[in-house]
Amino acid sequence: MYLRPLNENLIIEPKEQILDQTLSKEVQDAIKEGRLILPEIYEAALKKVSPFGRILSWGNRCKYSYGSGDTVWFGQFSYSKLFWDDKWLWIVNEQDLHAKLEND
Repeated sequence: MYLRPLNENLIIEPKEQILDQTLSKEVQDAIKEGRLILPEIYEAALKKVSPFGRILSWGNRCKYSYGSGDTVWFGQFSYSKLFWDDKWLWIVNEQDLHAKLEND
């Protein structure tokens, strides 16, 4: 089954999330290893989401051309989360993209 967004939306696989570095090493390790389980709302607050991601697919009304695997920079809180095929994906509207990384 293939997931295709509609209209001006893109499906992006985010770069790895990083735990807040102000937490002690012991707490960070406990969260990573699953010894400390936090409610999702608190865990989300402790993770810093990278504003970069890899495009997986895009909608039929996007104005710009994209390729599968292109890396883009988007607004930190301008996405909807989707759990699909055992991983978290972001759905981002095209107007919330700030840049596309290109090679020289």
